[in-house]
Amino acid sequence: MRLPDGFTVRVRDDVRLLPTADGGLSLVGGSPLRSMRLASTAADRVIGRQVRVHDATTDLIARRLLDGNLADPAGLTPADPADLTVIVPAHDRPELLDRCLAALSGLGVIVVDDASRAPDAVAEVVRRHGATLLALTDNRGPAGARNAGLARVATTYVAFVDSDVTAAPEVLAQLAGHLVDPRVALVGPLVRGHSAKARPAWFERHDMAASSLSLGSRACSVRPGAAVGWLPSACLVARTTTLRAVGGFAGDLRVGEDVDLVWRLVEAGHVVRYAPDLVALHEVRGTVRGWLGRKL
Repeated sequence: MRLPDGFTVRVRDDVRLLPTADGGLSLVGGSPLRSMRLASTAADRVIGRQVRVHDATTDLIARRLLDGNLADPAGLTPADPADLTVIVPAHDRPELLDRCLAALSGLGVIVVDDASRAPDAVAEVVRRHGATLLALTDNRGPAGARNAGLARVATTYVAFVDSDVTAAPEVLAQLAGHLVDPRVALVGPLVRGHSAKARPAWFERHDMAASSLSLGSRACSVRPGAAVGWLPSACLVARTTTLRAVGGFAGDLRVGEDVDLVWRLVEAGHVVRYAPDLVALHEVRGTVRGWLGRKL
């Protein structure tokens, strides 16, 4: 499970580096807040606030820094789009699905129609964009629909993008780049509220500025108690085999299935990462009733 040679981590700017009398180094910061001491032989491997992995020692240092949220990965290479399949759970709303699929052009996409009331409209959008359609006869909810799509995936990585989300292929490929770390099972971007309206209403502007799905600008190793304790399932990229091994999403949950998945992965010893330098856009609710229902 060693990090690949050349993998680089950079100590965060908000972490204090304090030299010790014996030539070592103390780092203060992270999330939760901590102090970590490096002996002189390890401190010598921190060059310009960076550690580049090339042996067992630098691998250990890099992992400790990442796990403590003292450092973030740097200079990751995007994954090959051919290694990625996108699952889009859909229930009606063909106009949003159309926008979602247009943004995913060039990627392999499976749309799971979760027993829409107007399945022909959904099927027409899927056909027009050249995606694969998996139509369910019973409504399973987003978690169940994602699991149905996951069972059809044959690629190394799988992305989940909700039908009211637009995510560029390069964003998903860069997210998958985090999975070069063999411990990382799941990674998510900053999900920002968006409206296509020229003059959004007040409640739409609220979610564009402070969406409950936007988890801040701080990159993080995600786990309970850290600065970021969960990731929204609106947009995620995962290692296919690992996700299957933990049973995918909890199919009996209609809400909170994303929190549950993150916590189960962390409990099983996997790493989940939040990468806010990459952004996906989530369409805000267009009515006060829908907005209040979402908040409730």
